[in-house]
This record gives sequence, structure tokens and C-alpha cells, in this order.
Amino acid sequence: KLLARWDRLLAIRGSVTKVLEEARRNKIIGHPLEAQVHIHVQGDCAAFLADKWQLLQTLAIVSSLQQVDAIPGGAVTFEEQPELAMKVVAAPGKKCERCWTRSETVGQAPDQPTICGRCAMRHMPSTTNHEGMFRSRSAPPRSWTKRGPRGFARPLLEC
Repeated sequence: KLLARWDRLLAIRGSVTKVLEEARRNKIIGHPLEAQVHIHVQGDCAAFLADKWQLLQTLAIVSSLQQVDAIPGGAVTFEEQPELAMKVVAAPGKKCERCWTRSETVGQAPDQPTICGRCAMRHMPSTTNHEGMFRSRSAPPRSWTKRGPRGFARPLLEC
């Protein structure tokens, strides 16, 4: 059952990739991360994708993937997936220097003018170490780790 869901999701991603390649040939975009894909979906496929839009956007490697209610003008349809209609447009906004996606939130964080809101949230300082320096959320305090033989941090097991 899980394998069947992934196969279906990857088949939809394959259709997105075909539309992206056509948009590249027509000079609408230069790279998939410059794309905003509008998808009209209906029937069984709509129920399948209901909670998978973010995952599909990640798999398709595009800046934005939006579900639309009506079939967009100039949309591409597929014989093997008649319940899908897609159209690619250039994504609005500026390019984030960290993740390279196009976003309208680039520059909205005052201390991070070249990255998008998502990247700025991931790099917000949340705790301070004993010297008062900010640490990222994902990094444990230095006292909790020691360096392994190749220089990688690993958690200390002994208390």
C-alpha cells in the first residue's frame, strides 16, 4: 500500500517534470526553482493529493506548487493522468541565497535581507550558550558533544 502511494506520487511528479521541461524549452523559466506550477486536480487524484501538496512541491523541486480550482488557460493535460491539468509560470519574488527558491518573503527579515522567510525562521537564534553567543535550534550545546576521530560531533553517552 505504501509502495503504491509512492508510485502514484512519483508518477504525478513525472508529469510535473514534463511540464517544467516544456516551460524551459519555451523560455518561461530557466531552472525548475524559478517555476510556480498551477495544478488543477479532480476526482480520485484530488483526494489522494489532499494532504500531500507540500511533499509534492519538495519532490518536484519547484519554488511554488499551487492547487487551482479552474483549469488554467494554456494548461497541459496528460492521457495517462486525465484528472490533472498543469501550467507553469515564473515564480514571483526574489531568489533566496540559501535555498535558491523564488519567494516574495525574501528581504522581509531585517537582519537577513537576502534570504526567504522560511530560511530566516530556520536560522533564528533560540538559545544562548554560556558565553552569550546565539546558537541555532538544531545544534546542541558544545558541552553535550565531543569530537569523534573524523572531527564530527557526536553526543556524549556518559553522564
